[in-house]
Amino acid sequence: KLLPILSILTFALNSCGQTSSEFTFRDIGLRIRIPHNYSIQDKVLPPSFLDSSGKQITDTTKLRELEYDLWKGLLIVSSSDHLNTASFNLARQTTKTGNFNEYYKFSTDRLEMMVKQQMTNYETVFSVSTVDSIKIHKFMTYSTRTNPVQFSGIYLAQVKGYFLIIKSDYVNKQFGEKLEKAIVTSEFY
Repeated sequence: KLLPILSILTFALNSCGQTSSEFTFRDIGLRIRIPHNYSIQDKVLPPSFLDSSGKQITDTTKLRELEYDLWKGLLIVSSSDHLNTASFNLARQTTKTGNFNEYYKFSTDRLEMMVKQQMTNYETVFSVSTVDSIKIHKFMTYSTRTNPVQFSGIYLAQVKGYFLIIKSDYVNKQFGEKLEKAIVTSEFY
């Protein structure tokens, strides 16, 4: 008689107390809490590469070379309807990526080019937040004549020889606000 009551009480206490899921990324010393009501994919598949004849490359040395300059997917977060998404990624700072200012300009130019292809009327917002002495640069675009309003943007920071790139696309403004809150309340250690 007591066991079912204790089980229900334990479940209720554990469920009610969870408001977020915590993720730690040791490569850059980041700890972030994502609201619990989002779909979370924390296992991002590694890329595959094809040679000039269309065959998959299996040589581990060649694969390491190719992967060195690529984004490394850390985490994908989305609303339950998948209309609102954010991906957390790392890119090594290399001679190919350039310094932070070059990478930021490349990233914002690329995002704005994609937005121009999809929207004719849009605005941009720039801001910088500081989290534990790390500057996080935000570049966000949003449509001015669509319903619902479409938001697309990036958060970019330079951390320990990497660029942290958080790419977001959403139509639910609350999704974007919660994402930004998670970013600005994260911890770098």
